[in-house]
Amino acid sequence: MRSGELRHLIKIEEPIETILDGEVTAKWKPFVVSWISAGEIWTYASPTTIIVPAGALLKYSKGNEIKLTQTTVKYFYIVDVADTLLTIDGTDYILADEEITDPFYSHIKTYGAILPLIGREYWSAKQINAKITGKVRIRYIPGINSKMRVKFGSRILEINAPINVEEKNKEIVLLFSEAV
Repeated sequence: MRSGELRHLIKIEEPIETILDGEVTAKWKPFVVSWISAGEIWTYASPTTIIVPAGALLKYSKGNEIKLTQTTVKYFYIVDVADTLLTIDGTDYILADEEITDPFYSHIKTYGAILPLIGREYWSAKQINAKITGKVRIRYIPGINSKMRVKFGSRILEINAPINVEEKNKEIVLLFSEAV
């Protein structure tokens, strides 16, 4: 697989279940191999912005995942970086006007090729799951499973079958069905 073929910036997420008042709800968090401690104080600025020490442009970049604590652990993506300000987005969490503790970030950015299934490949995939509509090719990342999903822009692709190509730990093909 040539890196030029992997032109779509995607995010892989894994589910976390929470129980509130006896009701189980699923939320999603970024799937990353390791978190890096920010080692600095972050301060709430608005529901979509965090104040950080000067030099943020040298440390963070658009697309980084962040994890922080405000009573509970919350996960977001950085959508813009200024010298002392991070603009964030997180569909399952809300940044509250309260203290931020334990900030972490991850430089994991996953590029993949989102492709349709055609011919024999299409019919073979339908044997696994009738809802499969396409595939995502990515470099090998350990731990990806069929409970996870891929976010590509506003699209949500539910992973039906992760396939470690030739068991070489170099490439994974994720057969997916698109969430409606």
